[in-house]
Amino acid sequence: TIAAFISLFVCLIPTTIGGLLSAIGIAGMDRALRANVITKSGKAVETAGDIDVLLLDKTGTITIGNRKATNFYPADGVDEKHFIKSVVLASMADETPEGKSIIDLGKSLMVNGKWMTETEFNNHFSIHHLQFTIHKFTAETRSSGIDFDNTRIRKGASDAIKNLCAKAGNILPHETAERVKLISSNGGTPLVLSENERVLGVIELQDIIKTGISERFERLRKMGIKTVMVTGDNPLTAKFIAEKAGVDDFIAEAKPEDKMNYIKKEQSEGRLVAMMGDGTNDAPALAQADVGVAMNSGTQAAKEAGNMVDLDNDPTKLIEIVEIGKGEIVTQNDKTYYANIGQSFTNDKYFYSRPSTVAYNAAGSGGSNKGPSNPDYLKDVQARIDTFLVHNPEVTKSEIPSDLVTASGSGLDPNISVQAAKVQVKRIAKIRKVNEVDLQKLIDQQTEKPLAGFANAQKDTVVVEKIPFDGIDQTWQNGSDRREYSVFKDMKFFTPTLARNNEVQLSALHFGGDFYYKNARARVMTQFGTRSIVVPRNDYSPYRGQYKLADVYRYLSEAYAGYHINKWYGINIDAGMFMSYIGLNSYYQPENWEYQASFTSDNTPWFFNGLRIQIFPTKNIKIEPWIINGWQSYGKFNKMPGVGFNFTYMSSNSNIKALTNNYYGTDAAGIPDRVRFHSDNSFLLRYYNKPNSKGISKMAFSLTGDIGFEKGGGVNGFKDDDVKGPAQYFMSAMFYNRIWFNKNTMAWTIGGGLMNNPGRYLVLYPTGQASPLPNPANPTQTEGAFPFSANPGDQFHGWDASTNFDYMPNQSITFRFEYVHREASVGYFAGAGGVTSQTGYSTSALDPNWRPDLVKSEDRIILAMLFRL
Repeated sequence: TIAAFISLFVCLIPTTIGGLLSAIGIAGMDRALRANVITKSGKAVETAGDIDVLLLDKTGTITIGNRKATNFYPADGVDEKHFIKSVVLASMADETPEGKSIIDLGKSLMVNGKWMTETEFNNHFSIHHLQFTIHKFTAETRSSGIDFDNTRIRKGASDAIKNLCAKAGNILPHETAERVKLISSNGGTPLVLSENERVLGVIELQDIIKTGISERFERLRKMGIKTVMVTGDNPLTAKFIAEKAGVDDFIAEAKPEDKMNYIKKEQSEGRLVAMMGDGTNDAPALAQADVGVAMNSGTQAAKEAGNMVDLDNDPTKLIEIVEIGKGEIVTQNDKTYYANIGQSFTNDKYFYSRPSTVAYNAAGSGGSNKGPSNPDYLKDVQARIDTFLVHNPEVTKSEIPSDLVTASGSGLDPNISVQAAKVQVKRIAKIRKVNEVDLQKLIDQQTEKPLAGFANAQKDTVVVEKIPFDGIDQTWQNGSDRREYSVFKDMKFFTPTLARNNEVQLSALHFGGDFYYKNARARVMTQFGTRSIVVPRNDYSPYRGQYKLADVYRYLSEAYAGYHINKWYGINIDAGMFMSYIGLNSYYQPENWEYQASFTSDNTPWFFNGLRIQIFPTKNIKIEPWIINGWQSYGKFNKMPGVGFNFTYMSSNSNIKALTNNYYGTDAAGIPDRVRFHSDNSFLLRYYNKPNSKGISKMAFSLTGDIGFEKGGGVNGFKDDDVKGPAQYFMSAMFYNRIWFNKNTMAWTIGGGLMNNPGRYLVLYPTGQASPLPNPANPTQTEGAFPFSANPGDQFHGWDASTNFDYMPNQSITFRFEYVHREASVGYFAGAGGVTSQTGYSTSALDPNWRPDLVKSEDRIILAMLFRL
């Protein structure tokens, strides 16, 4: 319309765009304010969305922060009572939670050990009865303690106390050093105690990693953000905590200047850095960081140096600030929703929203959830509850379950009370267009009990269905979908291998989809183009029996139905035609790193027809047994079906994938005594990942090795035998390395493979007049007048190498330029003379002197455009 045109024209005026940018910045500041963060500019919020590196203090952010003393270990020759008394004395002026826990443990040991009564303890260790000098902890000394009556007691980091004692000519005892290592390697913090520069023993402190923090870091990692833990712990303890929490890097025994140096180093390499601090010594680093968040309880210098101030003094808020900048407050898979009415769900998975995405409770994450006790939040919380009631009109205020108003975190939780789920049924059913009764049944099916709940809420808890490989980035893997999301769920378009030369051709066109009803499932995917003929052409099974199976199945790439069982991370039972990933590569070409498949992939199955059971015992593992008609066959070759299985593992950090496929069957047509075994094994490693880098953004490799044989019916596996027949086996390998550039919009791949197949039982046969397959019009004769030999004892060795460059402006289209060289030990590839006739037309009568031009090597330049939604 004219009105729409004028509106669009006004919005595109440069001055208007400037105004819109300001409005966007103000909106970002408003969203930050809702999280109780004061920002000095909209630019700060915008920058938070582009952060590459996040520096986080361990204590209070990654761990709960209340380290507690759990054990005392006196050194050899030191009296236990004297050691405990010294430990308590060293902590008397220590007002930190860990200092108080040391005194509590000492008191417990002495009172329970009946060394003194509680009254005697309190009197004996009263600081009012002593004349003393306190030595507070500093970043330089990394120790604290007390001096009295010519006695100097210090407790601190092991190396700090070791150096203190060494200056007096005393050493750290060997058994104490070993105890320090053991505590550190188990994730604890060892504090060494000394008296007059002599080591008395070790105090063990333990901290607890916050629940769910590793999943939060994984989400940041998928955004391309590197997380760095900053801690005063020694390297062993820091390494243990970092690995358990899932951070990418750590700074151990950190001093204020270490933060500054780390920030400068990352910035010098073109990265944006965010950090949080509260002290005057943090001010230089806060000023240096691109996003510096100061705690409201911190010093004035820190608040002036940073560009944001967190009014909650919550160490985890830095993560939320980055999520605000990313516009990712509530994100799950490919759906993004926000605030009171937001929720993420699919046909399989439901998340029920709380009334606010703001962590409005006074307690920090992982602490005790007592509800919105902070007066500054009461109005905001009440407003959000009112908004929740507006969107759920059938719910009264008194009916809102306590875990909807006392929870911390992002506002979404996969484990909430049954009440909290059921009060939202009408809204969810309406938005999702699902039946309310079915949704109620789903909630009942997904209920476990008893669980603790929040603030004594109903203890029955709705447990969201577990999703296999959930949160694991598979977009980089050779043979996997590179899209972050699909316009049409699980639809695939276009795929590999050339059928004709020097022509523009449509290799493959696919359309179809997935269908679900309750736990029933099905997939139908069609196929058109040259691939519908090329891929199944070696299948001999359609010639057994009637009904022309090749014609029946030709235009179907996948067609199966099945049932999903809600056990572990899911069990799927499917029957029909499904994809095979033997040889690693996917049937759908946009998922592969190379266009022309290496011999290993090209000569192993692309599909199976039969029954499969997919079992997901954990998030990282799939076990998939098969009972199928045969090796890439529509029908069976003999009476016995083929059997096999796939085992796939993917690491939680998304960097590793390992799989094995194994098969056993009788696949020699008309020779039931000949058995086939095949093992296919792949390992993929992503060894570099900086998705936001304009230079190299990602690097990975894939390695595949296959081994198999046929035995019986005139052939003898790996060894020639005068009686049993010649050797007939298959060995192959392929390796590819891929490097992505410019935020993963470009990629370069190089690799290749080799194959040895005596007996040629897996070699794809040449076509035309060189084809040894039956003639469709007269199956009693071969299709070609001069068939390629594929008899027991025939040798075949081949190798290939290729390199390509991809341009991927978005996730739906790839422009690929590829060069391929392939060689074989015998004439195999179609040469300049072709394999059809002397004229190239199948209608021409064959010249008696003409023969198919099979050559031993070929070079190809391939230009491909790969598109999918």
